[in-house]
Amino acid sequence: MTSTTLDGAAAPVPTGAAIAFLPAGQQHPRAGAVAVGLLREELARPIADPDLVARLVAADPATAVRVLGRANSGTRPGERLDTVAQAMEVVDRWALAGLVDELVRDAVPAVPQLWRVLARALACERLSGDRRGYSVGLLSALGDLHGLPLDELLDLAGVSGTVRLAVTARRGRLGAALGALLGYLADDAAATERHGFAPHAVYEAYVEAATTAMTMQTAVGPGGATRTTAGRTAAPSAVVPQQRAHGTGARPTPDAQEH
Repeated sequence: MTSTTLDGAAAPVPTGAAIAFLPAGQQHPRAGAVAVGLLREELARPIADPDLVARLVAADPATAVRVLGRANSGTRPGERLDTVAQAMEVVDRWALAGLVDELVRDAVPAVPQLWRVLARALACERLSGDRRGYSVGLLSALGDLHGLPLDELLDLAGVSGTVRLAVTARRGRLGAALGALLGYLADDAAATERHGFAPHAVYEAYVEAATTAMTMQTAVGPGGATRTTAGRTAAPSAVVPQQRAHGTGARPTPDAQEH
C-alpha cells in the first residue's frame, strides 16, 4: 500500500515496504548498510578523518537522528543540540563506534527514497539560512516519506522546542522555511508565499538541494561507494563541524533558541 507524497513520489505508509524499513516492534529509522559500514571502517582506523565521519553521519538519516539523540541524552531542555555539527563535537569516537555497532545489526541495503529525505533537509537549511534547518527537513521527511511517527522521531533525536515546533507546527523561521518548501512540493504557490518565500526562490533552493542529495545517495548507496567517493560527496560542508578536532568532549555553546 502506498500514498502520494508531497515530493511527488509513491511513499510507503506503515505497512508493506515501510514494515521492511522499521525494526520489528519499533518505529525508529534504520541505517543504510553502506554508510554505517564505511563509518565502522573509518572509526577503526588509528586516526579517523573527522570530516569524513561527519559527512557519513549526516548522509544517513537514521545515523544522524541517533547521533543527535546520543548527544542530547545528557542535556537539559535549554541546552539541546539541534545540528549534526554540534552533536559530532559532543559524541566521542568510542561512543559513536558503539552506536554504529548497534545500527549495523539491522541496517538495510538501501534507505528508501534517500535523496528525497536529504533534499528536503538541504533545502530547509538553505531557505532558513540556519544549520538547524537540515535537522528540521530531515525529521519532517522521515515522518512523511517513511511513515514514521513524528513525535517518536523528535523524542529520539532529543531536539529543542524550536526544532520540534518548526516540524510539527511550522513555527519560527525554521518552520516557515519548511512550510514554504512543502507548499512548493505540493504545487501550492499560495502556501509558499504565506510563509514568506517567493516560489522561484524555493524552486531554486530545492533544485540545488536535490542535485546534491542525489550525489550523496550515490556516495552512500549500494553499488561501489568507497571511502574516497564518500569523502568527496557524502555531505556539504554545512554539516561538518567547524572545529576539526573530533570527540574532544567539550560541549559547544548551543545556538540561540526561540522559546
